[in-house]
Amino acid sequence: MASVPPLPVQERPQREPQLGRRGLYPTLSQKASVTYSSQQLLDILAYADGTRLPADIAEVLGLPENYIETLLKLLKSHDLLIEE
Repeated sequence: MASVPPLPVQERPQREPQLGRRGLYPTLSQKASVTYSSQQLLDILAYADGTRLPADIAEVLGLPENYIETLLKLLKSHDLLIEE
């Protein structure tokens, strides 16, 4: 039997994610070097409810799965996601 990968879940789903204080909103000087948009992060957080696999989130958002995995790791490193 194949193991089920952990599902991403928002750390505090009832609260505003506070991307700014975590340095996740790119500044004007960073915009050219940052490969993600803050809207993509917010979209991922909206779908990270513990019922969707990263592949499902990628399909809904129309983005490559490996890109979603990278952004999920970024969100986890800033304590915005946990895995269940």
